[in-house]
Amino acid sequence: MHALNPAKTVAVCLFLVCVLLLAPLAARADVVTDWNLTAIRASQAAGQPNPMFARNLAMVHAAIYDAVNAIDRSHTVYAVDIQAKPGAAIEAAAAAAAYGGLTTLYWTQTPTFEVALEESLAAIPEGPARADGLAVGAEVAQALLALRKDDRSNTPVTYTPTTDPGGYQLTLPAFASAVLPHWGGVTPFLLTRADQFELAGPPALTSAAFATDLNEVQTLGAKHSATRTRDQADAAKLWIATTIVTDNDAARQLSTHQELSVVDNARLFALLNMAGADAYITCWQAKYRHPYWRPVTAIRHADSAGNGGVTADPAWEPLLPTPAHPEYPSGRAAYTGATARVLREFFGDEVRLSLTNPAVNVTRTYQSLAQMAQEVEDARVWGGMHFRTAVVHGGALGRSIADYGLQHHLRPVSSRAGK
Repeated sequence: MHALNPAKTVAVCLFLVCVLLLAPLAARADVVTDWNLTAIRASQAAGQPNPMFARNLAMVHAAIYDAVNAIDRSHTVYAVDIQAKPGAAIEAAAAAAAYGGLTTLYWTQTPTFEVALEESLAAIPEGPARADGLAVGAEVAQALLALRKDDRSNTPVTYTPTTDPGGYQLTLPAFASAVLPHWGGVTPFLLTRADQFELAGPPALTSAAFATDLNEVQTLGAKHSATRTRDQADAAKLWIATTIVTDNDAARQLSTHQELSVVDNARLFALLNMAGADAYITCWQAKYRHPYWRPVTAIRHADSAGNGGVTADPAWEPLLPTPAHPEYPSGRAAYTGATARVLREFFGDEVRLSLTNPAVNVTRTYQSLAQMAQEVEDARVWGGMHFRTAVVHGGALGRSIADYGLQHHLRPVSSRAGK
């Protein structure tokens, strides 16, 4: 029997964390949230990196939105404009759109999707309304997949890490190859281009800002930190799970509590996941434009920075495993910056959420979306994976992406906006 290498071990552990995180959260709300959970589980089973996970989830929910909107017609079209027959069943359209997207993206899991489709259709009587809804969803899914076929998600590029001070180097423990260096070239969902929002970049190695960043994570993010509190460690460990899972979970909780309609959920989850997907695209564009070293590299080689305010520790280790891609900006902070902003648009900031990671026996409760988003930023520092500048800039980037998406896409149709 072959032993897993360290990189595969980390990947398997993270997969199990995500599955466990989802386990108690399968309470039904409606067809949109049901298929959201199905899509997330399918992506996890496929073992995809976060940017690809986010892209596929965005595609599924964009198809659900346009299929529902083809019948409801209360908001602007996202990408596929078709006219549904009068009386077509919205629930059938949503289910067929999700089914059509998922069976193409994850065709080996088709038997699972067939069961999910049967469950979605069980409460819809057979007849013209159901048949017309199914036709709408299938047509929208096929058209949207065709539009994304050449989005450059399958055009990898060669990337060679540097050995220069400040440059990204492969990290402990697996020294895995850099993840998806081409992803910054993927076509965004909401933005006009990946570099639409300018980033200042990481601080210069000789600056006081760099020293402040390094000293913070060196102290609080160390594997055996004497200053990190138990509460900070718990926060870091909760957010090991991908924010795609947790933030969609938050959306399902809030949607169920507020009893959103199918139409509102179609719009909510489309905006949430397209903004999140664009956060990863823009982050990856910046990461490989500013290929900055991770804390584990910077701290071990701090004497090469030329900065008198830092001290090298050749044996330093982070609390949690370091992701295999450049440090600046933080993808997790950008993703939750975007999704929390979308959630605030629908629910306001003051909410009550509880998220659980059974794998590390941690449950966290939040009184606001701002608190949740701030903790995601903090957790990346406390876990030893990111510098403060990267998470602050990443969070701001995510909010800008969401604001743009909310202002320019999926807007109420003017003739009905005042009703």
